[in-house]
Amino acid sequence: MRMKIYLGNKQAGGRKPPTKRELDMIDELVEKTKAHAYLHYEEEGGWDFVIETMEDSDIKELLTGTGDWEHYKTPVTTLEQAIKRVGDLVSLWDEQRFDITW
Repeated sequence: MRMKIYLGNKQAGGRKPPTKRELDMIDELVEKTKAHAYLHYEEEGGWDFVIETMEDSDIKELLTGTGDWEHYKTPVTTLEQAIKRVGDLVSLWDEQRFDITW
Protein backbone atom coordinates (compact mmCIF):
# COMPACT_ATOMS: atom_id res chain seq x y z
CA MET A 1 0.00 0.00 0.00
CA ARG A 2 1.36 3.39 -1.00
CA MET A 3 1.23 6.18 1.57
CA LYS A 4 0.51 9.80 0.64
CA ILE A 5 2.80 12.47 2.01
CA TYR A 6 1.16 15.73 3.00
CA LEU A 7 2.24 19.10 4.27
CA GLY A 8 1.37 19.90 7.84
CA ASN A 9 2.28 18.34 11.13
CA LYS A 10 3.73 14.88 11.20
CA GLN A 11 1.65 12.10 12.64
CA ALA A 12 2.14 8.37 12.82
CA GLY A 13 2.63 7.05 9.30
CA GLY A 14 2.81 10.36 7.45
CA ARG A 15 1.63 13.94 7.58
CA LYS A 16 -1.81 15.43 7.97
CA PRO A 17 -3.40 16.97 4.89
CA PRO A 18 -2.56 20.66 4.55
CA THR A 19 -5.01 23.18 5.88
CA LYS A 20 -6.60 25.82 3.65
CA ARG A 21 -4.34 28.37 5.33
CA GLU A 22 -1.21 26.33 4.52
CA LEU A 23 -2.26 25.91 0.90
CA ASP A 24 -2.96 29.63 0.57
CA MET A 25 0.41 30.42 2.14
CA ILE A 26 2.25 28.18 -0.33
CA ASP A 27 0.34 29.68 -3.26
CA GLU A 28 1.33 33.14 -2.05
CA LEU A 29 4.98 32.06 -1.71
CA VAL A 30 4.89 30.70 -5.28
CA GLU A 31 3.62 34.04 -6.58
CA LYS A 32 6.14 36.05 -4.58
CA THR A 33 8.98 33.76 -5.67
CA LYS A 34 7.96 34.27 -9.30
CA ALA A 35 7.85 38.04 -8.72
CA HIS A 36 11.40 37.83 -7.35
CA ALA A 37 12.43 35.84 -10.42
CA TYR A 38 10.96 38.49 -12.74
CA LEU A 39 12.87 41.22 -10.90
CA HIS A 40 16.15 39.30 -11.31
CA TYR A 41 15.44 37.79 -14.73
CA GLU A 42 18.32 39.43 -16.58
CA GLU A 43 20.87 39.04 -13.80
CA GLU A 44 23.23 36.14 -13.33
CA GLY A 45 22.02 33.54 -10.90
CA GLY A 46 19.56 31.50 -12.94
CA TRP A 47 16.30 33.28 -12.11
CA ASP A 48 15.41 33.18 -15.80
CA PHE A 49 15.02 29.40 -15.40
CA VAL A 50 12.09 29.99 -13.05
CA ILE A 51 10.30 32.08 -15.66
CA GLU A 52 11.25 30.06 -18.72
CA THR A 53 11.09 26.46 -17.49
CA MET A 54 9.14 26.12 -14.25
CA GLU A 55 5.37 25.93 -13.89
CA ASP A 56 3.62 26.98 -10.70
CA SER A 57 3.21 23.30 -9.81
CA ASP A 58 6.99 22.77 -10.10
CA ILE A 59 7.69 25.67 -7.78
CA LYS A 60 5.01 24.48 -5.36
CA GLU A 61 6.54 20.98 -5.21
CA LEU A 62 9.99 22.46 -4.62
CA LEU A 63 8.69 24.67 -1.81
CA THR A 64 6.73 21.86 -0.16
CA GLY A 65 9.28 19.09 -0.61
CA THR A 66 6.92 16.88 -2.60
CA GLY A 67 6.98 15.25 -6.02
CA ASP A 68 10.48 15.24 -7.49
CA TRP A 69 11.74 17.24 -4.51
CA GLU A 70 10.98 14.78 -1.68
CA HIS A 71 14.58 14.98 -0.44
CA TYR A 72 13.60 18.34 1.06
CA LYS A 73 12.05 17.04 4.25
CA THR A 74 10.16 20.15 5.30
CA PRO A 75 8.12 22.77 3.48
CA VAL A 76 9.29 26.36 3.52
CA THR A 77 7.33 28.76 5.69
CA THR A 78 8.79 32.16 4.80
CA LEU A 79 9.55 34.10 1.65
CA GLU A 80 13.23 34.15 2.57
CA GLN A 81 13.27 30.34 2.76
CA ALA A 82 11.40 30.09 -0.55
CA ILE A 83 13.81 32.40 -2.35
CA LYS A 84 16.79 30.56 -0.87
CA ARG A 85 15.49 27.11 -1.83
CA VAL A 86 14.61 28.10 -5.40
CA GLY A 87 17.71 30.29 -5.71
CA ASP A 88 20.01 27.46 -4.65
CA LEU A 89 18.57 25.22 -7.36
CA VAL A 90 18.54 27.73 -10.20
CA SER A 91 22.02 29.02 -9.37
CA LEU A 92 23.27 25.45 -9.80
CA TRP A 93 21.49 25.24 -13.15
CA ASP A 94 23.04 28.60 -14.09
CA GLU A 95 26.54 27.31 -13.25
CA GLN A 96 25.94 24.23 -15.36
CA ARG A 97 24.74 26.39 -18.25
CA PHE A 98 27.89 28.50 -17.95
CA ASP A 99 30.08 25.36 -17.95
CA ILE A 100 28.34 24.08 -21.08
CA THR A 101 28.87 27.33 -22.97
CA TRP A 102 32.62 27.26 -22.34
